[in-house]
Amino acid sequence: MFRILHTSDWHIGHLFYGKRRIDEFESFFAFLLETVKTTSPDALIVSGDVFDSPIVSNAAQEQYYSLLSALAETSCKNIIITAGNHDSPSFLEAPSSILKRLNVHISARGDSLQTKEPLLLKDSEGKPACVVCAVPYLRERDVRRVEDGESPDEKAAKYCEGILNFYTEVCSEALKLKQEYKIPLVVTGHLFASGGKTLDDDGRRDIFVGKLVNINAEHFPSYIDYLALGHLHMPQKINAKISARYSGSPLPMGFSEASQQKQLVLADFKEGTTELSFIDIPVFQRLERPEGSLKELIDLLEQLKESKKSVWLEVTVTSDESPTEIKQTLEKAVAESQLEILIIKRDAPTLSIEKRLKTTSDIKRITPPAVFAELLKKNDFDEEKKELLTSLFNEALTAVQEEIAQ
Repeated sequence: MFRILHTSDWHIGHLFYGKRRIDEFESFFAFLLETVKTTSPDALIVSGDVFDSPIVSNAAQEQYYSLLSALAETSCKNIIITAGNHDSPSFLEAPSSILKRLNVHISARGDSLQTKEPLLLKDSEGKPACVVCAVPYLRERDVRRVEDGESPDEKAAKYCEGILNFYTEVCSEALKLKQEYKIPLVVTGHLFASGGKTLDDDGRRDIFVGKLVNINAEHFPSYIDYLALGHLHMPQKINAKISARYSGSPLPMGFSEASQQKQLVLADFKEGTTELSFIDIPVFQRLERPEGSLKELIDLLEQLKESKKSVWLEVTVTSDESPTEIKQTLEKAVAESQLEILIIKRDAPTLSIEKRLKTTSDIKRITPPAVFAELLKKNDFDEEKKELLTSLFNEALTAVQEEIAQ
């Protein structure tokens, strides 16, 4: 039997509405390390978005390298880390030659020849036991050459086609090893698979406005034994002919994930079968989303105080008091307690983005694509012009994000 522990989307360095999460990451990494010791996987796979930003703080670096150092002292002798769209390929791969000595393999660039070479993992006896295609987040330039005059739909379709062609090429080489040694084939991906579920404030950085670029998992090679996915933060199975799953992020990236059970995935390969099991990750920082009139909220906050534990709050007010009165009343209600209100919202779904900016503290939820879409609605453009402007915006946003990630 060969066992893999699958995780993704750590987002080390993530700020939760301005709150640092160093203690949460320390707690998760301690839990991960203990899980590795108790479950004894032959390999640990991290499917992208190791860090939250291409610009990595000293604290985030220290946590990352401390974890890798601790993992090197366990029985897990294969650690495979791929880059996500939040990661800087240059930063992630810079120490790769040193990390190899700790049995850590880094795959950061889709245009690298090394990425296209399958990894042959061996068991404790030194025998070939598993072949892995460690595919990172694939940028458009990694898989296709952009042509002038493409419509947004053509651009998205060709991007998807390029990604699937990339996987077909990489997996065909791995298939030879799979057949030669009669071992399982595991493939990683950091992408949006059709049918995947997302939440409003889950911290993903999507590039395209309009028709989101997504990949039909049915088109992946049928001989893959397990597709270890990253990018979506909700743990979930993807409907496909192969065994494919998002492990999800270990920490909630937004209040929409407050009630979500986070997981690690254990994949056991034996006698040609793939068996998946799941390990629940504890809650390291409690999140709550109380909603009601100002009077009802005061009562709810008093109940939360009784836990005498740290709670971060997204509060939605449904009554008609002024923003100033709401803010002052809520601040007074949580004073000298372990409750912290990070977001105050008004239950007014018809408000425009401009009004929301003036009436809520939830500015970080308003993304560039949302602002652009709002601006399009305000102008009387025909559909053809909207498509053209959307295409230009996508290209500009993609160029900025990818330049930052270098």
